[in-house]
Amino acid sequence: MRTRAAYPWFGCIIIAVIFSATLDIAATDFRIAIQATDSGQSGEAKYKIEIQSEAGETRHVAVTNLYAYPLTACFVGMYLSSEGPSREIRHLWDAYLQDQPPVLTNDSTSLPLSHGVGKPFPDTVEVAAAVWADGSTFGDLKWLKVIHANRTIQLRGYEWAVSLLQMGQKEDWTRARFLEELSRSENKEFLDSHAGREMKSNIEINPGMDEYPRLRRSVVQGLLDRFTKRRDALQQAIFDLPLPEG
Repeated sequence: MRTRAAYPWFGCIIIAVIFSATLDIAATDFRIAIQATDSGQSGEAKYKIEIQSEAGETRHVAVTNLYAYPLTACFVGMYLSSEGPSREIRHLWDAYLQDQPPVLTNDSTSLPLSHGVGKPFPDTVEVAAAVWADGSTFGDLKWLKVIHANRTIQLRGYEWAVSLLQMGQKEDWTRARFLEELSRSENKEFLDSHAGREMKSNIEINPGMDEYPRLRRSVVQGLLDRFTKRRDALQQAIFDLPLPEG
């Protein structure tokens, strides 16, 4: 595993230490763990990463949060030690974008151990970046920027969707009017966001929205409630990026 900076949303703790966890991929049952510390001032481990497998089960990567605040996102890289990190597969887990709860202290999140078709499982895993609920961050600035950009894009999508739904609710738009608004050129940039896709699919699969006004109001209010909650959470989740080293 590879750790370089504590990565919660708002803080700027930078860690420039790289860790790797390797194991014998021929084993049927195995577990190997490595802990990563913060900048070294406190010496307290921020997280632990493991490759785990049990007989008859798919191998997976477990990331355990050892920090005092919830872990909200992490970039995990995995590769064969014989090939090196240039062939690395990266997996992003973000509680806010995947609508999952953050990982509390001493709890874990599990990620699939990805590998190419016909290739052996990776024997090396690393945390390239991580973010916690107090704003502290860990890892490579490049990957922290990806997490930051993803959250910012989705936040803009939810802000747009909430505004559109509020307008439609106030003016009592029909289903056809909602679909018309979603097809406007100025709204196309938001349709690939989580909010845009969810809104469009919910309106399309409810053709009775005009025949049954209560259904229309229920669909719109349900979307508005969910999107408002996610928007507010993402607004709190936009963290300060650490300054470039050097």
